[in-house]
Amino acid sequence: MILCGSSISFVEKEILSEKSPIFGRRTNQIFLHPFDYIESAYEVTDSMYRFWYSFIPGARAAIEMNRGEVFYKNYVKEKLHSFMGKVF
Repeated sequence: MILCGSSISFVEKEILSEKSPIFGRRTNQIFLHPFDYIESAYEVTDSMYRFWYSFIPGARAAIEMNRGEVFYKNYVKEKLHSFMGKVF
């Protein structure tokens, strides 16, 4: 489990306290230093994955409501060329 911010204090006070039935079962704890944007950034270089992660999560509801074509026309069509690699 990865926790951050106020979640840490909540878990320590409410879940890992002596009152909790799981008290004493924690086997390990690692404190990580905050990441800056350079350390946490990554680049997806594969065109298919870039396309997928750019559009599909946002299109899921439209696809489920059978409105994928509308989503394509409004959001994907104009940007699709930037995901195409060399064909020949």
